[in-house]
Amino acid sequence: NDGMYAWLAAFIIFTWSSLAAAEISIPTNLSANDRQEALRILGLGTSSKMLSNPYPLGGYSGFEFGLTIESVPVEEISRLGAKLQPGEQPEKTFNYPKFAIGKGLYKDIDVFLHFIPYNQNTNMSDYGGMLRYCFYQAAFLPASFSILVHANNSNVGNLIFTQSAGAELVTGINVSDFALYVGAGRVFVTGKFVASLNAAGSNPTPADETDTVSSFHSFIGGSFDFEPVFVAFQIDQYTQTVMGAKLGLRF
Repeated sequence: NDGMYAWLAAFIIFTWSSLAAAEISIPTNLSANDRQEALRILGLGTSSKMLSNPYPLGGYSGFEFGLTIESVPVEEISRLGAKLQPGEQPEKTFNYPKFAIGKGLYKDIDVFLHFIPYNQNTNMSDYGGMLRYCFYQAAFLPASFSILVHANNSNVGNLIFTQSAGAELVTGINVSDFALYVGAGRVFVTGKFVASLNAAGSNPTPADETDTVSSFHSFIGGSFDFEPVFVAFQIDQYTQTVMGAKLGLRF
C-alpha cells in the first residue's frame, strides 16, 4: 500500500504541475447574448460533478480523497465579442485540476467538497460542495437511487465570477469492483462579468453586468475500485459535452 500511495502522490503532483499553467482567454466587447453564451460554456461546464462511486461512503467512517481533471470545450468562446484576429488559433479545450474530498455523515448521507486554490498560473479558483442522499437500495439487486444537490463558485481570471446550483436524480449499479451510474436534473448559473469585458450598450462606458442561464443536465459515469485506490470517469451533457476523470483513495 505504501508504494500505491507514493504512486498516487506522484501522479497528483505531476498532473497539477502539467495543467496548472492552462488558462483561457476571455474576449472583450461582450453583448448580453455573448455573456449568456459564455455562461453556458464556462458557468455550466465548471459546475459540480459527482465523479464517484454511487454507493454511499458508509456513515461516519467513510472517507474519499482525490484529484479531478475536467475538460471543458471552449472553442465557441473565441467567436464571441471581439473575435480572434486573422491567424490567431482558438483554444479548443480548457483543462484544469481540482481537489475533491468526500465524507460519510450519517447512514446513507454523504457530503463532498472540491476546490482549486487561486494563483497566477491557473488563472482560476473554484470551490463548491455536494450533498448526496441514497434513499433506496434494492434488496436483491446491486442497484441504488440517490438525490444529489450541489453548489459551486468559480473565478476565471478575476474577469468572470460564476455561482451555480443544481439537483439531480442518480441511479447506480455496483458489480464486483465496478460501478456504473447515470443521472439527470437541472443546473442554474449566475455570472458577473467585469466592466472591461462588456460592450458599452446604452451606457456611455461599459459597466459590470450580471446574467443568468439554466440548462437540463444529464451524465453517465463509471468507477473502478482497486482498494483503496479508485478511478472514476464521467461524461456530462449541458448545452455541450464536458469530460471528467478522478483518481483517488476511498476508505
